[in-house]
Amino acid sequence: MTSAVRAVGDHLREWRQRRRLSQLDLACAADISTKHLSFLETGRSQPSRDMVLHLADRLEIPLRDRNILLVAAGYARHWNMVAANATVARLMAGVDAVLLKPPVNVLRLSLHSKGLAPRVANLAEWRAHLLARLRRQVDLSADPVLAALLTELRGYPAPLSVAPAAAPEYGDMVVPFRLTSPAGVLSFFTTTTVFGTPVDITLAELALESFFPADAPTADSLRRLAEGETAAALPRRSAAS
Repeated sequence: MTSAVRAVGDHLREWRQRRRLSQLDLACAADISTKHLSFLETGRSQPSRDMVLHLADRLEIPLRDRNILLVAAGYARHWNMVAANATVARLMAGVDAVLLKPPVNVLRLSLHSKGLAPRVANLAEWRAHLLARLRRQVDLSADPVLAALLTELRGYPAPLSVAPAAAPEYGDMVVPFRLTSPAGVLSFFTTTTVFGTPVDITLAELALESFFPADAPTADSLRRLAEGETAAALPRRSAAS
């Protein structure tokens, strides 16, 4: 059973009451009409992202809680890539150019038949893992964009094999990501980092997904790749007679 998700208007009303402000007080401070504020609190109007942040600023809501308001208003993280290092670009070689047009959605990139899916050695396992993570996000946020993304990804062709259990060497604690490459199968485990005490709301909305080599052969392959990129970046000296 899924618990009901609180509407952004409920959060705004609660914070206004915590600050001992009337609707008139907050409306004047935010330079909006009391009617508009009332509509926002009752759900008759949907606030824009800027309006959520504007009211949160007037209510002096902590950054961590502002992110809760953004999620409640439907402005959750949508798995769009903001930046990536050079190695990621090398690993995405061969991906259809359409999937690489900004904003690049990393879940679509991973599971699309013209993306990385044909090269994911444990696609059934990896697909089940990603869909489960996305399903949890949808349950928590009721975000329509994430819900639409989940429906889209579920519609992609599924692997014929049943998703196997995590390999014994990982102790059922992580799901490895195994990617076929010219150097062989590269195996990674991932970590997701969020900023618990940011000083900027935009930073609070970011998540850093890091891929680490899960075995010695993968570490060696990545080391050679990095060394090759470093050598290519060095200025070349012409021979002098």
